[in-house]
Amino acid sequence: MNIYSAKFLIYIISFLIPYYFVGRRLQNVLLLAASLLFVWLLSVKVFYISIILVSVNYLIGILLSRNLENKKTKSLITYFGVLFNIGGLVFFKYLGFIIDNLNFLIGWTDFEIPMHKFIIPIGISYYSFQGIGYVLNLSRGVEKVEKNIIHFTIFMLFFPKFLAGPIERSKTFLLQFKQKIAFNEHNLIHGFQLIILGAFMKMVVGDRLALMVNFLHGNMNDVEGAMYFMVFLLQPLHLYFDFSGYTRIALGIGKLFGLSLTDNFNRPFFAKTVGEFWKRWHISLSAWCNDYIFNHIIIKRLKWRKWASVYALFVTFFVIGIWHGPNWTYVVVGLLQGLAINYEFFTKRWRLKTMGKLSLPVNRFVSIGLTYLFFCLTLVFFNSFDVQHAFTFIGKIFSSLSI
Repeated sequence: MNIYSAKFLIYIISFLIPYYFVGRRLQNVLLLAASLLFVWLLSVKVFYISIILVSVNYLIGILLSRNLENKKTKSLITYFGVLFNIGGLVFFKYLGFIIDNLNFLIGWTDFEIPMHKFIIPIGISYYSFQGIGYVLNLSRGVEKVEKNIIHFTIFMLFFPKFLAGPIERSKTFLLQFKQKIAFNEHNLIHGFQLIILGAFMKMVVGDRLALMVNFLHGNMNDVEGAMYFMVFLLQPLHLYFDFSGYTRIALGIGKLFGLSLTDNFNRPFFAKTVGEFWKRWHISLSAWCNDYIFNHIIIKRLKWRKWASVYALFVTFFVIGIWHGPNWTYVVVGLLQGLAINYEFFTKRWRLKTMGKLSLPVNRFVSIGLTYLFFCLTLVFFNSFDVQHAFTFIGKIFSSLSI
């Protein structure tokens, strides 16, 4: 189902109209039906895969709640829950990538690992991370188990966020189902405003910028000159309007049903450092990785002192990079982000001293500009078919500037 179509708007309204005329339980049943039907219409195979993942995570939660006092059993269930979610994600999304690289490494032999192509279930990167967060929260005792299978399924598969997030936290999202959601005119107006804004950002601005970016990356041999530098600068805007547009639509649909979703963006292009940028860009992903990867490594590696942060940053941004897709280009993007933030960490005093010599407006302009240009550079890899393609594109940029 195309979420930017009139059919999808009719789909939303068909569930929205009866939503405010029924009690709390039936409201949740309607949300469940809307979400399950949405996934079914997208793909029957994806529907079955997502139902299995939801069911297993639900059962893991029940088992954990019954074994919180038994440390050994709790640890075993937690490990199984985390590995199950990671395993499903790796199997469907990364197995082909892993086998392809292994075959490359053993290419000098006559042996080759057979490779089968699997569909990558839409949304699996999002609801797998939600499942991991839920299991870890229960294991750490920071939230209680959700025994209502309807509530839990909506949390995992709520249709506005199914395709591209945000990655919601069970602790906050599930609280919204505890009482009847009354009709609120402000929510309705605000919801439609967000949907219209999101559609404009995505379809009018984002899609037009995409034409330029995709054309240049796909036809590098046919284009010369300053076009490369222009597209280099436009890449962040293309990704922002495309992804943020979708997020506005998801937030708007949530508002229509009286539910709050996480806003993934907070004026990211006003960030003065790369570290600050990741507190403003794809917030649900960066915050998730900070809580469940970065902080976990820091706690486990306290003896390493500052080197714990270095290691944790590289691991965290490796995950953020590869999370976007099975390609070395995404790994490079993640590692470049980790390298930049580590650089900022080790040069903080020197940078403050140097930049402090500038006036406040100039300081701010230079800092924001450098952060933006760095993001432009990493997006060359993000938008490239492979690493070689990215370096060719970068070479074209320098050639166009006669550097």
